[in-house]
Amino acid sequence: MTNGRLINSIDQHREEIVEFLQKLVQFNTEVSEYGRIGNEGEAQEFVADYFKKMNLEVDVFEPDNKRIRKYFGFMPGHIYKNRPNVVGTLKGKGKGRSLILNAHMDTVPAGPVSEWKHDPFGGETENGRIYGRGVVDDKGGLTAAIMAVKAIRDTGISLGGNIILESVVDEEGEGNGTLSCCDRGYKADAAIVVDSIDPITDVWVAHPGVTVFRLKAKGRPGHYCLKYTPQQGISAIDKMRVILDGLDKFQTERLAYIRDREYFPRVPIIGVDKICGGEYRAVFPESCYIEAGFDYFSSEIGEKHDDSLIREKIEERIRKIEQGDNWLRENPSSIEWLASILPVIIDKQHSIVRVLKDNIEKIAGCANLVPGKTTNDARHLFHITNVPVISWSCGGQAIHGIDESIEIEDLIKATKILALAIKDWCGGK
Repeated sequence: MTNGRLINSIDQHREEIVEFLQKLVQFNTEVSEYGRIGNEGEAQEFVADYFKKMNLEVDVFEPDNKRIRKYFGFMPGHIYKNRPNVVGTLKGKGKGRSLILNAHMDTVPAGPVSEWKHDPFGGETENGRIYGRGVVDDKGGLTAAIMAVKAIRDTGISLGGNIILESVVDEEGEGNGTLSCCDRGYKADAAIVVDSIDPITDVWVAHPGVTVFRLKAKGRPGHYCLKYTPQQGISAIDKMRVILDGLDKFQTERLAYIRDREYFPRVPIIGVDKICGGEYRAVFPESCYIEAGFDYFSSEIGEKHDDSLIREKIEERIRKIEQGDNWLRENPSSIEWLASILPVIIDKQHSIVRVLKDNIEKIAGCANLVPGKTTNDARHLFHITNVPVISWSCGGQAIHGIDESIEIEDLIKATKILALAIKDWCGGK
């Protein structure tokens, strides 16, 4: 009976759910400088007001860099004036399991608006889809989470455990928003991060870790016509090429490294995404640097809640490469660690996995337990508050791309799935 009430209520409020997502899209919440600067304030005020209308306990607070800098994974230098988190809590009767639903308000920039067919901040609909920056990542997920809790309220279902709704800022900039929720004491018996890039049928039971670093090689300036003479200069670009060739061999070795094959069927990646060197024509550059990401798996850090073992592995291999080159042996490169995203994993038999999987199957017909292709804020819940966490969302197309869109039917299905999962997990009647 309660399942039918929830589903009917969501169907009856279909237009309201669509309009809510459209409204969120119409707030421009782009971040810049990798999340250092953001624009979520007005949208978060709208969400806080909506939570109050739902009679939730509402907590509005800006991340405090001084408080959260003690945590591994903190990203310094971000500004949070007028960028608050909003947390709404629906208290249960005290005899059920608690659940966090986490989603983020910030988006990546829309890019060249002229290339969009649909206004990226219009929330336009066409052929059963909603278009706009963030409808997939992550305003669709946030909408489904909020509207699922609203359906619980609208139908008068009484829950045993608490529901904690987290609308966070700065996920696109390494997750300080969720980090500050953890620091503020929000935890539960389980969490669903409603944020993924996969179809509505796929549940993330793991995602890899990523360590990002900048590597700087030294050279010796000189005219390049002197390269093979006693007065030769040394090109830092040439020496970086030696290191990159060695990292390519390291990548080949790691193709065979998959201990967590059940959770991570793909190979780990060493990805160079930036290179910079050279200042003037006909002069060997004195320096050259790259920025790179190094993927790794949960088994590679064991019980540790940091990536120190991974950093040691990276530096050990780079120094080994340099030992094979006369110049690099005497003039080793420098390494600067830029960012760390820790891996997440959960037992596929965990009860929160089963609850979500069962309800996906009821509404969408099938469910798959898969590793995430990328990362999200689940890592903070897992490593800081030790909350069992999975990631899942409403599907969609062109995430971070032109004409990002989501099917209205998937948005409605996702709302139903979450509402049923809340009821089953928290004990509703």
